[in-house]
Amino acid sequence: MSPSRLPTFLIIGAMKAGTTTLFDDLAGVPGIAMSSHKEPNTLVRFDRAEDVEADYRTLFARAREGDQRGEASTAYTKRPTHDGVAERARRLLGPDLKLIYIRRDPLDRLLSQYRYEAPMGMCGPEGIDTVLRTDPRFVDYSDYDMQEAAWMEHFDAAQLLRLEFAEYIADRVGTVKQVCDFLGVPCPADHAIRSGASNASSGRRMQTGLAGRFARSHLYTRHIKPHLPAGLREMLKRLAPKAPDSFETASEETLDWLRQELATRRNETA
Repeated sequence: MSPSRLPTFLIIGAMKAGTTTLFDDLAGVPGIAMSSHKEPNTLVRFDRAEDVEADYRTLFARAREGDQRGEASTAYTKRPTHDGVAERARRLLGPDLKLIYIRRDPLDRLLSQYRYEAPMGMCGPEGIDTVLRTDPRFVDYSDYDMQEAAWMEHFDAAQLLRLEFAEYIADRVGTVKQVCDFLGVPCPADHAIRSGASNASSGRRMQTGLAGRFARSHLYTRHIKPHLPAGLREMLKRLAPKAPDSFETASEETLDWLRQELATRRNETA
């Protein structure tokens, strides 16, 4: 497989921990080429080398020779929903691949996941307390040690850069420089960071129903959206309804239960 259009690094997650903002911040750095679509899930969608190569050839069509090429798919740290990704990454992308794992307070992260999914009908109708207690994805995706362990079975620890969401948001310029150093790319002293965080749940535009499913579909995100003028994409985004500024709140009993579940996971790993 030709390495000319394969990624040299992956932002592997976590979901709702700033991966979209980091993707956007890195996209403006000379010497870094981010994929044409932020979350292609290539290593989830394909297992054959020729399919992976073809997909990345499209995603990095505009990359220049010598660029560090990266994509950001949070599905890569969504075990057990998507398993075997780390093994596939080593087999198809090689042992020198670099990994960036940005993490967030685990309880804050899973609550943000609910706020993201609930307005789009991606959670059950039972209400936040029941959903958070019965849908294991929320705790699983916040079990960072479990998610990371799969990658450390196939890659050296030096190839993984851990970032913390709170530290990143507090110093985005410094974090971008840290990532550039990790990737071996000079970071311009005057590199500008766009204000605001991308993909924040509260107040953002959300497509729901059939329109939402189409907006998140492979057909739209990979074959239609990249060819739309930026102005038209922004206009379509403005037509979508805003997510609510306030959300259903979990009970203190459920929050305590979640804290205990997360603590138990940490203790078992230790």
